[in-house]
Amino acid sequence: MGIFVDYNSDPFANVTDTPTTILTTTAHPLIVNGLIVCNRTANPMRFNLRMIRTATPAVDPIFIVNEFLIAPYETVDVVAAKGLEIFLKYSASPNPIISDSLECFTNGYTQKVDVYISYTVLNDLPLSSC
Repeated sequence: MGIFVDYNSDPFANVTDTPTTILTTTAHPLIVNGLIVCNRTANPMRFNLRMIRTATPAVDPIFIVNEFLIAPYETVDVVAAKGLEIFLKYSASPNPIISDSLECFTNGYTQKVDVYISYTVLNDLPLSSC
């Protein structure tokens, strides 16, 4: 028997208006469990989250969260607040190879947020010998 899922998390500090990749599928599909965003400024800010799919043919980025308003010094779990279910696909075959990524950004260089993402890695199931 093997472990079928792994629970991971990654922190990102000082995210601004430059799109920052916060999660990428590299070998297994992923499920996003939470996305905690902390507005570190004294001003309301708008948070954006989009999915990028690397595939052939190319797919345009898809916004999952667009212009989500976060109050000054407020912390919010965007996944829970919006009732989202985010699945990131990974496929090595059949062609095309597919790899999904998430990137986030704010609407201005003075709008700084800290981001903490938690996710589940769906590992391959072991082959049974029948």
